[in-house]
Amino acid sequence: MKALFLGLRLQRRAIALAVCGLTALGIGLGIRMPAAILPEVTFPRISVIAESGERPGEEVLRSLTRPLEAALRRVPGVREIRSTTNRGSTEINLDCAWGSNMDLVLQRVESQISSVRSKLPDGTSVDARVMSPALMPVLGFSLASKTRAPAELRDLAVTVLQPALSRLPGVAEVVVQGGRQLEARVSLDAVALQARGLDPARVAEVVRSATHLGSVGLLDANRELYLGLTDARPPDLEALGAISIPVATGPAVRLDQLGRISLEESPEFMRFAAQSRPAVLLNFLRQPSASTIQISRAAHQWIHDHRREIPPDVQVQTFYDQADIVESSVQSVRDSLLVGAILAVICVALFLGSWRLGIAGAV
Repeated sequence: MKALFLGLRLQRRAIALAVCGLTALGIGLGIRMPAAILPEVTFPRISVIAESGERPGEEVLRSLTRPLEAALRRVPGVREIRSTTNRGSTEINLDCAWGSNMDLVLQRVESQISSVRSKLPDGTSVDARVMSPALMPVLGFSLASKTRAPAELRDLAVTVLQPALSRLPGVAEVVVQGGRQLEARVSLDAVALQARGLDPARVAEVVRSATHLGSVGLLDANRELYLGLTDARPPDLEALGAISIPVATGPAVRLDQLGRISLEESPEFMRFAAQSRPAVLLNFLRQPSASTIQISRAAHQWIHDHRREIPPDVQVQTFYDQADIVESSVQSVRDSLLVGAILAVICVALFLGSWRLGIAGAV
């Protein structure tokens, strides 16, 4: 043992150099290390969420939940399937064993969903994701205004803020919530329909086919390649009302002769508010290897640098920021380490009677 300490004493400069190198390396890695509330843990669970309009719960169970469950039971590695059916939607949770390759299981789940997608009701959307801490928002902004309508705030968030903020480093997705969406609403008159022998389903089918955008092919001319499109989408409410509806017992009739056409806000069953006013929320989802603190700083810096692109009467405020929690935790640990180190140095110096040993301990 004495020889060991003598050898360490002879190599004290090399040991000091190694300690300094490891310290510098630790500081560099600590600065670059992603910071988040929860560690990067991938849970052995896949959540499948399917939405199909406003169908009743019994219809969703019969036409949506059961076909998906029957297909997902064929996925290897799935130990348990639990589903919750609501009006218009269903949520299916697939539990696997710990240590399973969840990326491979997710591919198999998506393959089984694709195999039964044609059997699902029209307009059904199905989303499958592996459960992980990255699915929870790490930052949230609210847009509120005293003069602008909720539809204007949503348009601002979708067309201006969402595309730009989604390109920030580490941001996986920016989810827009709240606001209202405008839609062209056709309120059909039952008497007018009955007089012409029409039903709402037939009118809706004609309107759907008349508002189609498609390609008719390519044309090579003047050393350029042109794309031919058929665009039947009406540019305004007047053009929408001029759509011709065929009548079996007589001449065709215009759509505006069968009811009232107006621009209305689409129905919303969830409300979002900030500062006691209706607001639009922007929720940031991070990539699995991204740092919450860096995302927060980049988002706030972008808002500060591009404030001119946002109308002056629109207030942008932070309603949730995980970076504050992470920084508070880091500061608490740092303060505890500093206080503990100072007390340790004082104890060594007092009990051993040597401030030199105390300073060595501090180093």
